[in-house]
Amino acid sequence: MHVPSQLNRKESIMVRNLKVSLCGMAFIILFAFSLMYASIARGQDIPMAAGYVSDFAHLMTNEEAASLEADLREFQKVSSFELLVVTVPSLRGESIENYTLKLAKTWGLGKREEEKGKTIVLLVAPEERKVRIEIGIPARRLLSSADAETIVGRVILPEFKANRMGGGISAGAHAVIGYARANGSAPLPPKSTEDPAEADKKIVGWILFGIPLTLGLLALIAALRAHVSNRRKARKGGDKLRAEVAIHCEAARKLAVHADVSAKTREKLAWCVRSSEGLCGVTLHQPAAYHLYKDLKDGRDALVGLCEEARAEITRTEKMRERIPAQLNEFPKRLMAAQLLANTDEKRELLARAEAKYEEARRQSEGGGDVGMVNILILAALAHCDHVENGAPCSEASSSSASSEDGRDHADTSSSDFDSESFGGFDGGGATGSW
Repeated sequence: MHVPSQLNRKESIMVRNLKVSLCGMAFIILFAFSLMYASIARGQDIPMAAGYVSDFAHLMTNEEAASLEADLREFQKVSSFELLVVTVPSLRGESIENYTLKLAKTWGLGKREEEKGKTIVLLVAPEERKVRIEIGIPARRLLSSADAETIVGRVILPEFKANRMGGGISAGAHAVIGYARANGSAPLPPKSTEDPAEADKKIVGWILFGIPLTLGLLALIAALRAHVSNRRKARKGGDKLRAEVAIHCEAARKLAVHADVSAKTREKLAWCVRSSEGLCGVTLHQPAAYHLYKDLKDGRDALVGLCEEARAEITRTEKMRERIPAQLNEFPKRLMAAQLLANTDEKRELLARAEAKYEEARRQSEGGGDVGMVNILILAALAHCDHVENGAPCSEASSSSASSEDGRDHADTSSSDFDSESFGGFDGGGATGSW
């Protein structure tokens, strides 16, 4: 009886040790899952990018967002830099500086070495009434922090205070592009010929071959039903649609000859008018009637959108033209006041650059030059006077605050505790404003 009791004791010790080991393993697994959940929850605070314009707060109309998306895409094509416009409903208790940097890290901006820091982010948070322009380190040769302060304080915030959110965002983005063009953009970098995303799509396509096949059959049935419906619609509404297209074509012709409409918009208007008038000359009573009707309807919608875009350009240019004389008259007074405070060579050199930009702006204004470029030059000249008067550093990567005497809102730059080496060359350089 003595031997079995010893065996039972050893078995009970082994069972107890096994239970302790299992409990330890369960605790380690739960702890790992909790860390994983926390990291996922932190990543869910940042939405995924929707393109060059990610209007998550719905501050812009569809036409404004589509027009700005096209302009930003073109800017990226002709330079090695990209400008992203993002609106979020709320910062979720974060500072706008840290939120912008976290967004850059979550989206993987500048992960590839050749793209590192070649991004500018314009972020708007309406709930906190904050706006920020975040500039990657290499991008500061096109847009300095001082330039960003000028755009925030003199271009974006006045529009926001007038409750024109979409107009302020669009005007700020175009001002950034204007500064980049004035300072000279880099050439387009060579692109990789192999896209990893395409290889992934092929693999997923083969795996899910049965699902697309089923969806294709359903789509075929829906297309057949739509074919009959659209042909009826084309016969009934063709004449009315032609009349609407004719009215919009006439309006587009008048806008295309306006001096304040850009050459790019004129080309779009001319092309759209030619296409729509060509479709108007085709009869809708033929087998392809529903396709012609849809194309004609799309042409009408495109004409409406382009006319609105042209009118917005005219309004924006007229406002700039009205402000330019007052700004040109304001500069000599500001220059005299700033010269009294220019006690260092660096400040005197900054004022010399300001005076050169003022002279160029006045020359272009008197010679009927581009209103947008004149506006950018005079704003830059006034911003240099602001730096000298307020005693702010004059370096290109300045992270100081700037304010003006005309009552515009305070704009400042802030540093952050993020490490720029960890995500694409961002170190908190830029400008922030409130309205």
